[in-house]
Amino acid sequence: MKLLRPGIRCVAGCARAVVQPVPFGTPLVANIFPFHEALLPCSTEARLLHRFASRRFYGSAEDSSPKSSRRWLKIGFLLGGAIALPVGFFAFLRPDGGALEVDMSRRNLFTDFLNTEILYHSVSTGEIIFTLFVLKLGSLEFLSKYGPGILNAAEKVGLEAPLYYLIRKTFFKQFYAGETYDELATQVQQLSSEGIYPILDHATENEESVAGWEANRLLAESLVVESSKLGAKFVPVKVTQLGSADLLRRLSSLLTYKAQHGGQMVNWAFRPNPAATEPAPLEFSIDERRDLDAMVKRLRSVCDVAAPTGVSVLLDAEQSLVQPAIDFIAMGLSIDCNRERPVVYNTYQIYLTHSARSLVYNLAVAKKNGFYLGAKLVRGAYLEDERRLTVERGPGFLGRLQWTKLHTDRDYHNAVKVILTAIAAKEKAAVVIATHNLESVLTAGQFMRENRIHADSPNVHFAQLKGTGSYVTSGLCKLGFNANMQLPFAPVKQAVPYLVRQMQETTSAMSSTQVERRLLWAELWRRRFGFGS
Repeated sequence: MKLLRPGIRCVAGCARAVVQPVPFGTPLVANIFPFHEALLPCSTEARLLHRFASRRFYGSAEDSSPKSSRRWLKIGFLLGGAIALPVGFFAFLRPDGGALEVDMSRRNLFTDFLNTEILYHSVSTGEIIFTLFVLKLGSLEFLSKYGPGILNAAEKVGLEAPLYYLIRKTFFKQFYAGETYDELATQVQQLSSEGIYPILDHATENEESVAGWEANRLLAESLVVESSKLGAKFVPVKVTQLGSADLLRRLSSLLTYKAQHGGQMVNWAFRPNPAATEPAPLEFSIDERRDLDAMVKRLRSVCDVAAPTGVSVLLDAEQSLVQPAIDFIAMGLSIDCNRERPVVYNTYQIYLTHSARSLVYNLAVAKKNGFYLGAKLVRGAYLEDERRLTVERGPGFLGRLQWTKLHTDRDYHNAVKVILTAIAAKEKAAVVIATHNLESVLTAGQFMRENRIHADSPNVHFAQLKGTGSYVTSGLCKLGFNANMQLPFAPVKQAVPYLVRQMQETTSAMSSTQVERRLLWAELWRRRFGFGS
């Protein structure tokens, strides 16, 4: 027994690491391999190891030989390490925090959100461990902060292949459905069998050529057709995939100037207010106006294909430098296309302070003009970019972002209630509540019940991204709500910016990720030992 003492100490140290969460910054080896302290010359462990070579410890000259002591020492280390490494790995995966806190007034209605046996009935144990591992990696701030720089440096010296391989096997596998549309088939079939609507998303970044814009238009139209065959309800479109981001930035500048100083916009020609004290931004040339017209025509073409199919187009939100232009174009498309049903949905990023007010104003405009307002409500996906922009632009940009996450949550819940109130009043409004936050989902579901909005109302949908919040999607589906899961696909190299944003969102919005990690951990313990943790 004494010969195995190093291994026993190792196992005890790892058990302690499992019971007690590992503080951030503690060297992982100190929790996985605690007997490394034996190398310290004056420690108790050092004296113990010294006794391995002494006659008094072994009792005979043969057993006390250096060769025998090294052999037994290796056996102890190997046995301890064989047990310590997996235990240490699970200590790394173990989420921080205690039991989940849920408003008891909603617990009877939403019990399925906490029943991990139901939520993860179709998920294998290996998939649970993999998801825990990737979400844990995604929560490490240094990866999201320094990862892109490391990848850029590796590309400069020709060492990017191993990094892209690791990305493909971890984050890409977790958050993307594949590199091509053909790779989506299995996951689409699985979601459909569970009653979850798939959202097919060609998730790439900006395109800067006419050929690329036309190719993206054709792809978007083909995804609309395929989605209608699958019974899916939405196809997301980024405006910067169909036109120049630079023109959108300039259009946003003109629209911002117009809002502050007055003026008129007619056929992309801006007529400033003569009384304005500041000069207007540079106007568009004839060729640039033609390019803006072409951009809108591409968007309109996708909407025209979607209109008779029952599929709706979700215009993705982007950085605030181009968002005013996207809002302007989205309103024009809504007036033209949303007379009979909500074909076009614009996205409202609630971490911007003006978004909730814009939603209220646009609902009034839609009611007055007799068209459906389609709104996709998100907290926001460009928080790090917006913070950096605020620092670069100075005091003029202060106040655009919510001060805290609590302010964002408050405005998000208010925005959900505002548009659900309009739907309950039979106004022409429709919403996609796109969130992984359990509290927001419970708030929306409870409000729908109180205002007698059917769970399967065609004007109310919930949506989550693949790889995050799957427990929310499954729980909503079990309760009869319209649950959607967005399945991005793109080549790995083009997916990196999206994956970086996912990691940043996972790091900054730890509440929703922590809830999922706790549920996954509880289900893992239930399967192994028959109880939660």
